[in-house]
Amino acid sequence: MRYLFMLAVSIFLFNSNVQAEDWVQYDPITKRVIGSGYKGDGYVRGICGLNNSNIISGWIWAKGSEYQDAKSQYKKVNLTKPKGQRIINLPQAEIDAIVQTQADAQAQALLDQIDKYEVSNIDLITALIKVINERIPSNPITKPEFIQKIKDEKSL
Repeated sequence: MRYLFMLAVSIFLFNSNVQAEDWVQYDPITKRVIGSGYKGDGYVRGICGLNNSNIISGWIWAKGSEYQDAKSQYKKVNLTKPKGQRIINLPQAEIDAIVQTQADAQAQALLDQIDKYEVSNIDLITALIKVINERIPSNPITKPEFIQKIKDEKSL
């Protein structure tokens, strides 16, 4: 009888649907969500102590839909909200700053690449006008028009 009981418990344990823990990582200063989180035992990963005690800074033990919400772009953690509602959208001003920083980095990378080929400004303008005119053939732009716009923007 004892073996039958142990067999029943073993079958139950092997067939039970045990879920891994969900963890969300965030920057402790900006509170922005970092990466896509971690699904698994926080103790094994070094995120917390036994029984999820002493969680290290920059991690939360996600509850409910928080883990999935954190995977979306432009999210942050609000630790003052109740568990299950701590993942919130970034304010539009913060999103704009992130997008601007990324665009600036891409522009700088492009300039660095152009500098490597020692392209003159006139060659760069010519190539840029060709690209613009290929993409918008209904309203072509001319080189003098483009140069004038640059002068106007720089107040030259």
